[in-house]
Amino acid sequence: MNAFDHKRGSEVEIDGARLYFETHGAPSAPALVFLHGGLGTIEGFNVLLPRLTETFHVVGIDTRGHGRSTLGDRELSYALLAQDAWRVIDHLGLQSISLVGFSDGGIAAYRLAARKDPKIRRLVTIGARAALQPGAAAIFRKTTASGWQEKFPATYEIYQRLNPTPDFGRLVPAVVAMWLNSNPSNYPLEQLSAITCPTLVVRGDDDHLTAREEIFDYVRRIPKAKLSNLPFAGHVAFQEQTDAFMPGLNRFLSEA
Repeated sequence: MNAFDHKRGSEVEIDGARLYFETHGAPSAPALVFLHGGLGTIEGFNVLLPRLTETFHVVGIDTRGHGRSTLGDRELSYALLAQDAWRVIDHLGLQSISLVGFSDGGIAAYRLAARKDPKIRRLVTIGARAALQPGAAAIFRKTTASGWQEKFPATYEIYQRLNPTPDFGRLVPAVVAMWLNSNPSNYPLEQLSAITCPTLVVRGDDDHLTAREEIFDYVRRIPKAKLSNLPFAGHVAFQEQTDAFMPGLNRFLSEA
């Protein structure tokens, strides 16, 4: 089965947390690393995997505190999420990778790409902001564990089922604090110009968390960036308009 299922993966200890990851596809194929969004898991990418595992060695990493990864005791930040992902990549011995990051995963991926490490071949971000804007901040301030559980019961049930040490009342405030931390050491806006690898910035045209003007600014800052603004899609554009998303992704990843 070409899907993340949280049954066939492995774990690695990193800075007080056990990070879960899965791999699919031939290890000899080009590596494609997936980083998921806040309060989600790698299973969110399963709409894409059947179309990718014949071509790529696919790697999915559960963010600390999410899926089967434990939270640990460190304060969440995008720098920490990026560092965690990099440690897993090193643990796997991957020498050349493309990154696909959604929302929080995309923000961490911006930070990773800004390292200018030659092993990062290409970057794809989806619905990923690089700075905290007032509209998004207002939404984040209203986010609580009980409110999320009521609005998104499926994600809560998945968390309770998968996580080895579930504590949703602790996880949600930790994630919200990261979302609201506007310090330049957290959000990567000022690092975007340092990204030298080819980059595809994807946004759903109805995304309520990333405005068009923001995305245009990011694309101007990243030297080799291309923009894909998908109509009739919101924040989770790759799930809402998969058939429209895939041709651009495949073309971008296959470019020399």
